[in-house]
Parts: sequence; C-alpha cells; structure tokens
Amino acid sequence: MSDHGEGVEPGGAALSLPDHFKAMFDHSPDAIFVESLDGKIMEVNSAACRLHGRTRDELIGVSWIELVPPEHRDAAERDQENLVNSMGVIGGYSLGSDGQSIPVEIRATRIEFEGEPAMLVHVRDTVERDRAVEALHESEQRQSLLLRSLPMALYTARVGDDFAAQWVSDQIMRITGFSPQQFANEPDFWAAGLHADDQERVSAAFDEFIASNAESMSIEYRWQCADGQYRWFLDQPVLIRDQRSEPKEILGTWLDITDRKQSELACIRCRRRSPDAIFVEDLEGNVLDANPAACKLHGLTRQQLVGTNVLDLVPPEMREQVRRDFPKLAEGDCCEYEGTSWTHDGRAVPVELRVSRIEFDGRPALLLHVRDVTERNEAEQRLRETEEQTKLITDSIPALIAYIDTDHHYRYVNAAYARYFGRVADDLIDCHVRDVVGDAVYEKIGPQLNLALAGDRISFDVEAPLPGEESHFLHADYVPHKNEQGAISGVYALIDDITERVQAERRLRESEEHTRRMADMLPMTISYIDTDMRYVFNNAMHEQWFGPQVIGQQVCDVVGEEIFRIVKPHLEKALRGEQVNVDVKGKDDDGNPRHVSIIYAPHFDESGNVQGVYGVATNITEQKKAEDALRLTQF
Repeated sequence: MSDHGEGVEPGGAALSLPDHFKAMFDHSPDAIFVESLDGKIMEVNSAACRLHGRTRDELIGVSWIELVPPEHRDAAERDQENLVNSMGVIGGYSLGSDGQSIPVEIRATRIEFEGEPAMLVHVRDTVERDRAVEALHESEQRQSLLLRSLPMALYTARVGDDFAAQWVSDQIMRITGFSPQQFANEPDFWAAGLHADDQERVSAAFDEFIASNAESMSIEYRWQCADGQYRWFLDQPVLIRDQRSEPKEILGTWLDITDRKQSELACIRCRRRSPDAIFVEDLEGNVLDANPAACKLHGLTRQQLVGTNVLDLVPPEMREQVRRDFPKLAEGDCCEYEGTSWTHDGRAVPVELRVSRIEFDGRPALLLHVRDVTERNEAEQRLRETEEQTKLITDSIPALIAYIDTDHHYRYVNAAYARYFGRVADDLIDCHVRDVVGDAVYEKIGPQLNLALAGDRISFDVEAPLPGEESHFLHADYVPHKNEQGAISGVYALIDDITERVQAERRLRESEEHTRRMADMLPMTISYIDTDMRYVFNNAMHEQWFGPQVIGQQVCDVVGEEIFRIVKPHLEKALRGEQVNVDVKGKDDDGNPRHVSIIYAPHFDESGNVQGVYGVATNITEQKKAEDALRLTQF
C-alpha cells in the first residue's frame, strides 16, 4: 500500500491482503508487517518500507531478525518469544537505511493470511516520543531541583481560628529544622512559633484577608526555628474558594527572607552613618524617623524632627510649591527632586532629593535621601567660569579646535574652527561633521574619526577645498576622550592649516627636481656623503660609474677598498671642515686606466657644524694622456 495507488508500493507488486486489512495498511503511520510463524516477512506497508529504506520486494521473504541492528539481535530473539506468547507490547530497535539503530515499540497480533496462520506486527518509531519524554523528565528534574534549592516551602492550611497547616512540602525541614509532620499533626504548631511582637499583627492580617474579597496577600513576620533562633519569613497565601465563593482552604508559600531583612537593618545602620540627610516620612509628609545628618542639616534633634511636617522644613516662600509637588512624590510619579531646605537658624540650603517607597513599621512610607548640594553648586559655578576662561583661550588660538561625539556630531568648536567654514560657533553645535565639511572631505576624515573613537590617537594630513577658494591642506590630530568609566565618549580634534608649508615643500621638491636634472646633465659625478660616510645623493653620471643603487651604502662598499684607501684620508679631512682636492688613478669597467680629479667640499649647518660632504669627480683621463704626450715631445 502507498500514496501512489491502492495496494501498490513503488517498485513493488500489487498487495494481496484481505480486504479488511487494506484500509489499515493504506492509512497507518506505523510500519506494519505480516510475518509467517517462522519469522519470514510475507507482506509490508509503505511505512515499513520507509522505516528500513527498502522497497517492498526487498523486504518480502526476509527474516525479521535481519531488520534488527546486529548489537540488539540476541535481546530481540528473547523478546520475540515473549511477544509471540503474550501478544503484548515490547520495546526494541529497528535497522535504519543508513545503519543507525532506531528505537521502536512493537505490538503483535495473531491473524490468518492467505489461509495460513501468521503474525500482524505493528512497529512504531518512538524517537520523537522518547525525546519528548526525556525533555519532560529533564524539565521535571529542573523544576524539582529549583524548588529544593529555594529557601521556600509550600503549604495548605485550613480556614479557621488557628489556620493550622494540613500539608507542608519537604523544604520546610531544611528551612526551619522541623518536619512537615510536626506542622500537619499539631494544629497550633505554626501559631505557637510566631514572635510575640508579631502575633497580634499577623492574626489580624489573616482575619482581614479571609473577610475581604482579596485573592492573595503578603505579610512578613518572625518565626522561631528548631535551633531556637527567630528568622524572618515572607508568607504569601492564596485563598481558595468553593463553588459558593466561600473560603475553602489556603494555599501558600513560605519564603525565608532573613538575609534580606538583615540587609535592610544594615541599610538602616548605614543610613544613620550616611553623610546625606535621610528621612522616613508618611504619605502626608510627616517625619517618622531621621538620621544624624538630617538633624545636622536642620539644626534640630531627632525628637524635634519626628512628627514635623515637610512644609515646616522648607523656606516659607516655597511651601505652596512643595504642597503641590509632594503628592507626586508620594504616588511615585517623581523620584528625584531639587529644592531648598530651611534650617533652624533661617538659612536656605539647596538640596537634591531621591525618593523611594518603603514599608516602615508595617505601613507604607517614603524614604528620602536629601543631599546638601551647596558645594556642588559652587563647584559647578567654578567649572562654568573655568569653561568660559578656556573658551576665551581657545578662541584666541589660530589652530582649529573641536570636540566630536561618538555619532560624529560637534559638541564644541572654537572661533577659528567656525571662521574657517564661514560659520558662527553656536550654529555648528549638534551639526553632523558631514554637513559642515562636505561629502568629499568627510569621505576622507570619517574613517579617521572612527579609528580615534576605537581608541587610537590619529595624526594625518588632508586636502580640504573650500567653496570659491583653492584647496587648503590641513594637519589633524584626533585624540580619544575617555569618560570616568573608561569608555570613549568623543574625540578632540586639533587642526592646523598647513597650506603654506605644503606649498613651500612642493616648491622645494620642484627645486630639488630641477637641481637633480641639472646635476644629471653634467659630465661629472656629483654625490653627497653624510658623516657616517654613506651616500645620500648621487647623479646620473655617478650611477654610470658605480651602479644605480648606492643610496645608503658605505663609500668603501661602492668604490672598492683600493680606491677607498686613497680617498679616505681626504674624505675625513673634508668632514673636519676643509675643502680637499685629490687625483685618483684607477680603471674603468673595461680595465682601461682612468684618472679622476675629486673635490670634497664640506657642508655646514647654521651653527657651523659639518653635516656632510659634497663630492664632485671629473674624468681627466684624456687630459692626462695629452699631458703625457706633451712631456714625450719635450725629450
């Protein structure tokens, strides 16, 4: 059976199953085999072919044991006997097309096939199911581990005068040292463990919870554990009601919050030592508690502050504004506030407030951190004055100075920077660099900005044409700026207009090139030798004599040791500041005699120190020959 036609498997022959089996074969997602009692396969469906990656013809006549992975065959033969006898369900493995083992679930039923007793075997691939079961098992393990690791217990309790526990989870033993049975078997066990100072408050809270329409509540209290110590617990009960909406039972969680409460107590002690004034006020602004810094701020004792309303702690002219603003603080609409405190001796002190909601003595309250910002305001004023002075200084500097943020927007430019682009400094603030320098220049400097924003100090030259003017040349230094956290928040740009220097260098290069062309035209060698006796310059004639690559080489390596021994003393004399003339006799490349007249002229700097030697060598071979011929005619 297959999707290609009723009773036909691709590549196989028509099935000859009885009619009442055909529908099952056609629609079953499980692999179905008809096997003889000796284990030979008599018929299969399409799912069986897919399971093993074989055609129907390849499966018919095969023994079922051949479809089991070799490593599982011994166990499969034992299980097969049980399966035949019991007609039950067993687990096993099928051999996939690529040789892998596929976990399966096998069911067998006795049937009659073509007049012979046979077995109808259903084989179900359980890979996906096994994965789901394993995932479920892992999830349950994680949940169980999570519950066991939390300092929290679950419980159910009856609704009544004592709220006695009916069931408590095992975590209670680790949290309190008492067993779940002690809670469940002794009706007053929980109530008896409450701290004496908390009993009345907790009992009233549970009574109100049951009487109200609330579904849940949260309450904190102390409870005595097995070691005799009281620990803080957060109890969060949920009320379960019956069909008539009558309270039925309580389902709750018990969380050990001792560490948190100890942290809160530490915070309270810290608040008392805090240099900032700290107040606890009710939602109407009446002071419930205050630390020593708060007393010092107002020049009052704690006893004088407690019970005082916030309106009495601000200057008279600001009380109406505080009356309007305080409800916003109480409702949490405003967490930070700048105002003025009023001292006992009538001084107005600028302050900054941070407000948060807390619970104080079992009721909602406000915790106010009040910081005297007198020194900060004075420092900010000094900073503003310093910034103004800095601006005066930077505006008087001819260099272009800017500060650019991480988004390539200007945050500061000096007057010279603004003048260069024909703008006013304030107009450039918040502008993108591209919009000021233009696309062509930005394409050059944008990548350099990114390198600086990555932390590198960058120096570079750039040609920056101005509208209606010739090109300008600029030298830029980009210096990364790091904030207090060490993160880069922008780049300082220090820029000089080097147009005149570039033009002078260009003229110098042109002059040097002109000089070289002239030197190359002369019929003599011209060179420049530094104080280390290395060639720094040579003309074309010099290259013809000694080769093209002499720059940077020692004189002895270029002219040879024999000639160097002759010229060295004269070269040293020139390096000491004397001009020297010397004639040298050598040979040319063809081995013919060559007479050379050399002039070594020292080069002095502005201070009179010798920087090097100019060398001019003239081939006087023909002159020497003429002189020799003349001498011969005289004899």
